[in-house]
Order: sequence, then structure tokens, then C-alpha cells
Amino acid sequence: MKDGILDTFPAEFKIYAKDRDGNPITEGGDPFQVAVLGPNGEPCEVQINDNGDGTYNVVYQPDNAGPHTVHVTLDDKPIKDCPKTVNVKPGAWAKTSAIELYSFVVRTKDKRGNPLKEGGQPPQTVITAPTGEIIENQTTDNGDGAYVVQYALPVVEGRYTISCKIDDVDISGSPFEQTVQNI
Repeated sequence: MKDGILDTFPAEFKIYAKDRDGNPITEGGDPFQVAVLGPNGEPCEVQINDNGDGTYNVVYQPDNAGPHTVHVTLDDKPIKDCPKTVNVKPGAWAKTSAIELYSFVVRTKDKRGNPLKEGGQPPQTVITAPTGEIIENQTTDNGDGAYVVQYALPVVEGRYTISCKIDDVDISGSPFEQTVQNI
């Protein structure tokens, strides 16, 4: 039983059955019972698999972060070192996570296609939302002819148009679209 597991994945541990003298038991069939209680005393779903060799795989799914109490009993008596407290951490969840900040690099070149080696000529970037609203962005001059453009898109579905210009002329690849989808 490990501390620091995440609440987004099933947790696993193994029971090793031993006799009264502490010797490993090499057959299955012991009636182990496992209960895992979350931080507020709520039970977690638990599965026990008898491997038939004196070991038992236990899998449980924590629903919340916080201390979980693991009770393992045999014949209604707690086994050694039980109950045990396991600390569960909140894990990242894809369905509720989102991209907050986007960025891209503009590499400026002279009219012959040679990369510029100094800054001072940043592109003008305009990001337009599906609603027509202009989205704020920030351009950082790296001082070597490269510029980092950063922006955050609101969680509004649709196509955003991104235009980068130098001297009011679109650079290669501009304008382009970025689509935001709510899942």
C-alpha cells in the first residue's frame, strides 16, 4: 500500500498470506476481506483476486483525494499493520483540464530569405474570436530575429483567426485558424 497514489487511477496492492509462524502459505482460499474508506468515510469499490498461490491482488478506486483507511481482515480479525492510512493525491483529469496558454514563434527573415540576427521588428498579431472580438496577445522580442507570441483563448467553441503581419503584409502561413472545441 503506497502513499501518494492519484485519485484518477485504480490503486493496487498484494496480500501475502502467512501461517501463525510467519511462513508463506502457498495455496489460496483464505477468506480475506478488504474495505477502503475515503476521507469522509465513504467506501471505495474494491476487488480481490485470489491467485491460488497464497497471494491476493487487491484493486480499489479512490474517488477523492485525502487520507484513505485500508482495512484488511481474515476471519473478521485485522491482519498485521492494519488498518493502514494511505494518502491519495488529486490527479489530473482530462475531461476537466484545458489548454490555458498558446504560443508560437515567428522567425523574421530578410527579403532574400536569410534569418535576421537581431530584433526590433516585431510582427503585428491580431487574433479574432468567432464572435468578432479581438483577443489580447503578447509578443516577446528574443533579440535574435525571433518573436514569441502568446495568447489565451476563452473556452468558447469556434474558429479563431490568427493573423501575423510585418509592415501590414501577412507573413508566410498567415492568417491561420485555430479551432476550440468543448468536450
